[in-house]
Amino acid sequence: RFTDEDKEFVALSVVGIDANGLVTGLPDCLNNPIPLPGDGACVLPPTPVSSDTTELQPYVNLSYDWNDDLMTYVSYSEGFKAGAFTQRVFPPALATPTAGPEYVKVYEGGFKSSWFDNRVRLNGALFFTDYTDLQVNVNQPTGTGGGTVIGTVTDNAASAEILGFELEMTALPIDNALIQLGIGYLDAEYVSFDPTKAIANLDLTDDLINTPKWNINLSGQYEYNLGEMGTLTPRFDMSYASKTANDSANHPLLIQKSYALLNLSMTWRDNNDAWSATVAGNNVTDKTYLVTGFAGSGIIEGVYGLPSTWSFTVRRNFN
Repeated sequence: RFTDEDKEFVALSVVGIDANGLVTGLPDCLNNPIPLPGDGACVLPPTPVSSDTTELQPYVNLSYDWNDDLMTYVSYSEGFKAGAFTQRVFPPALATPTAGPEYVKVYEGGFKSSWFDNRVRLNGALFFTDYTDLQVNVNQPTGTGGGTVIGTVTDNAASAEILGFELEMTALPIDNALIQLGIGYLDAEYVSFDPTKAIANLDLTDDLINTPKWNINLSGQYEYNLGEMGTLTPRFDMSYASKTANDSANHPLLIQKSYALLNLSMTWRDNNDAWSATVAGNNVTDKTYLVTGFAGSGIIEGVYGLPSTWSFTVRRNFN
């Protein structure tokens, strides 16, 4: 894959900082982006900054069919995440802070198989992911007028590794019944930090964001035949995630402990598959859980998942 990606950012806000450090809308802000000490200044100067990345990245896959029911494979791939701009800074910065791209290499091996006359499908994968030039928060001088006030910006200053595996199974144990099971494991860790940069609120013992060690999901359904009245299919979906960090600094109030969710549904279909009706409940146990969060500047914010919700849907298919 060849990628040529160009990004540009320019701050056109007239919000400024006066000589006393107070936020103000200075009329000459855009005309005075780099002031002398004590003068008013833009929070970010209106000077365009860019991130230009040109990458040629390989993907190699070698697979072998041992028989009609078993295939194994190994693969190698590379990828990147484009550079980034710190668009919200305080104190004001003489230039928009810019981070370069981060890179990843992925090594994977696995299998795909079927058993018991295709009534069970079992797939698995073992993978190792190597991140370099990871974009993380660092502390650096950002004050205008030659000051040494420290601000937090995004920069390439870390490396990390993830070793994990996935197993997924789909089974038809008896007629009209379906069971699905998925298990994922991640051993994710920071490997090193750039010693020349002041990493902000982060150390090698911290968990990577949104990387629980265990993810498990289980689903099941059974289709009841109602004769001329069609079919009725009850279904359940369960999911489990172990402890999860919702911010890179692993603030205790943003650590989500292990939790499980349960969804239920019941679907009726006519014999021609023209009409269907479904009543469904998500998070039926009304579990309270965090999905993301932020901690900084004395503020802690969290976003929670939806509470118990119910729906009724009617569909008409025109085939």
